[in-house]
Amino acid sequence: MRSLGQLCGPLLLDASKLQRYSTNNRLLLMYLCGYIGNYFLLPLSAGFPHAGLVMIFSAHMASNIVFALGTFGLLKNFPENQVAKVSAMTWRGQMILKRL
Repeated sequence: MRSLGQLCGPLLLDASKLQRYSTNNRLLLMYLCGYIGNYFLLPLSAGFPHAGLVMIFSAHMASNIVFALGTFGLLKNFPENQVAKVSAMTWRGQMILKRL
């Protein structure tokens, strides 16, 4: 469910509104609270396995929306000809940190 949520999250974003979404701190905070809230409430779904799966899906959908908006917000500050290089460097940094 986690991977499916991570896949679906960014698909919900309207590409034409990414600029506006990435600067909307309330929206980002709402999605972060959704992520934390779903995991905070997860123990309450112990008797309802389907509810737990929905919470995990929703949590990771929200977290990847925040990730997509954060990545967009970072990359929009670079000239167009450097975006690919910066994106690759960011990905490598994430992979190094993941290994630690």
